[in-house]
Amino acid sequence: MLTWDQFMNPVLVFLSDGSIHSRREIYDAVAAATHLSDEDKSEITATGQLRYIGRIAWAITYLKQAEAISNPKRSHYVITQIGKTLLEHCPDGITQQDLKGLAGFDAFISRSRKTKASDMLLPSDPKRQETAVSESTLDPMEQIEHALAQMESAVVAELLERLRAQDPEFFENAVLKLLIAMGYGDTSRARHTGKPNDGGIDGIIDQDPLGLKRVYLQAKRYAATNTVGAQEVRAFVGAINGQQADSGVFITTSTYSSEARKFAEHTTPHIVLVDGEQLTSLMIKYGVGVQTKQQIRIVEIDEDFFE
Repeated sequence: MLTWDQFMNPVLVFLSDGSIHSRREIYDAVAAATHLSDEDKSEITATGQLRYIGRIAWAITYLKQAEAISNPKRSHYVITQIGKTLLEHCPDGITQQDLKGLAGFDAFISRSRKTKASDMLLPSDPKRQETAVSESTLDPMEQIEHALAQMESAVVAELLERLRAQDPEFFENAVLKLLIAMGYGDTSRARHTGKPNDGGIDGIIDQDPLGLKRVYLQAKRYAATNTVGAQEVRAFVGAINGQQADSGVFITTSTYSSEARKFAEHTTPHIVLVDGEQLTSLMIKYGVGVQTKQQIRIVEIDEDFFE
């Protein structure tokens, strides 16, 4: 799929007939002109939006800010003389660099700098040139998603390190809190049972007041290089079989062997295996061991307001 700035040329080509077209018409025409596959058109971003729609939308935004197109009415656009000249001078493609020098675009970038967005849109610091190359292929929303993913990746790594550095009891209680946060019972029905010779069960959560449905837990705080094998999973199955249970959760800070996963898939009682990567993702999702530092507020024009 084309990057967002590579969509600017197809947008102008479609609008070069001089007619006013709706945003929906632009999306469809540009997708057809650039031969997007069904797979391309179904690709979803981290925020749940269609990626190709987002990229074409940003191409429209930049062209409008550069006054290469105008919108005479809501969600409808037409090419301007600036757009025709730009298309004539850049028939093979338009980049952000081609927009620089256009009064409307320069004013847009100046406003962006005042709102601290310019570092994201057009990195000019020489130290950022390397990242600018890769960031230039992303539209601003994708850059935000990319930055958030990088920050979350760093938190995941540190979260695993911190969990591995704690004693077994802390870790066992931490995963109990996670399961409670996920909706498996509440604090009053959770019991930490982990201790020497605990029979392979580190925690129990009653999912109903009478304890007719229970979640049995085993939590293993292992180094990243450790791999939990089928033998350990088999031992856990034996432990919960002794409780006449029908399900259990095995959580580790490391990984599982393929044999362990195959065994868990076909064994009775039913066993769910959660490795370190999935564990930290769940902790972040349900707010266990992490806290929200800052909320990001993204605004857009309320078209109904101007109707």
